Amino acid sequence: QKHDCILGLTISRICCLQESGTLVSEVKVLEAERGRLARELEMKVSLEEGWAKRGAAQGVALKEAQARITGLEGNLQQVSCCCMKQHGDNTFGRAMAVR
Repeated sequence: QKHDCILGLTISRICCLQESGTLVSEVKVLEAERGRLARELEMKVSLEEGWAKRGAAQGVALKEAQARITGLEGNLQQVSCCCMKQHGDNTFGRAMAVR
């Protein structure tokens, strides 16, 4: 009976060591996966930051272009008024309205 008890403890320890080895392997796999996911997340965050910067730059460019358009429209209206005063008709204004 003493030998059975010692044999049972030995088998129990062997099983425990096998489970420990399995758990160590699983931990290594999970750590590798965590590292891969962390790198993937870092890459995606970097891409999103780039998209945000590009979007902000495009917003600024759009506002600048809109300001230029507004200024050009004002200049066009002044030219139209001057042309009408000089020629006494609305030929230029009608031509611009057709566009």
